[in-house]
Amino acid sequence: KENVENLLRKMKNVLESKDEEFAIEEFPPVSGFFFGSTEIDEWYWKDLEEAIKVFTEIADEWVETADYYYQSSW
Repeated sequence: KENVENLLRKMKNVLESKDEEFAIEEFPPVSGFFFGSTEIDEWYWKDLEEAIKVFTEIADEWVETADYYYQSSW
């Protein structure tokens, strides 16, 4: 849970700052077939907002006895 909360805190800090250099340092856009734009643009900020929603839900509903796994969509 600590890892999820740390990641969530970092994402919120980047979103609140809306600072491109800070965003690139913490969560740089990655090029590639499935990754989309490499720009810090409106889509980057919307994706970050969506990630914050998902991680907030995970943190809020955390169950200590459960196992959590990450599976990418690509």
